[in-house]
Amino acid sequence: MLSTGPPEHGHRPAVDTLFRSAAHTLGPRVTGVILSGMLDDGSAGMVAIASRGGTTIVQEPGDALYRGMPDSVLNLIEPDHVLPATKIGGVLAELAGQDVDPAQAPGSSPLLAAEVDMAWHADQGRPDLTAYGDRAGLICPSCDGPLVEIVEQGTPRYRCHVGHGWAAQALLVEQAMAAERALWTALRTFEERGTLARRMAAVMGGIQPVMRDRYEQLAAECAETAAALRTMLLSGMPEHREPPGADHPE
Repeated sequence: MLSTGPPEHGHRPAVDTLFRSAAHTLGPRVTGVILSGMLDDGSAGMVAIASRGGTTIVQEPGDALYRGMPDSVLNLIEPDHVLPATKIGGVLAELAGQDVDPAQAPGSSPLLAAEVDMAWHADQGRPDLTAYGDRAGLICPSCDGPLVEIVEQGTPRYRCHVGHGWAAQALLVEQAMAAERALWTALRTFEERGTLARRMAAVMGGIQPVMRDRYEQLAAECAETAAALRTMLLSGMPEHREPPGADHPE
């Protein structure tokens, strides 16, 4: 079911929320599949499925158009199947015909149960996330709240106290976008400040030469700063580049 709970990775609905809910509710009856895609969406959800005895299938990274998501899962767990896309359908058909015993599955961890509850009961109080991780010293891009770092299988991900969730790579991308928005705002501010300073210099021209010179100097400084910001923005911000080894379309 869809809900109005907090987004994950800036999106709602989100695949990690779906996978966790399915794993928590249905345990070994769940099969999770990760196909081609960028960044690390779905990785935490696949950890949840594996922890409850579900079946995990990952597209072979070399077969994927974008291998970021398959590689991210492989860095966290050893899936039950790593297959090219053409063979996944047949395996799903075989799995659908198998019997499973939910009673034999491991129970949901307190963290899994808490995160499922956070996604579903958006209007109720939040659990103390510091029971599952340490404060990260980072700010949530969605609400500016402090983030808690949750480490699973040696890989960190992040949640704020109202429930916004971020995988590490998704958080890096969102931070880069926030930085770019801030720089565009700074560019506009410096350009407008320079325009106002030039107008003030014109007003002071024959009245107060000293003030005119100060306004002209301020306008020149603003123009220099604005030019540097514009060059940085239009040349492409380094924060937007994918990590080494990431696939890019030609």
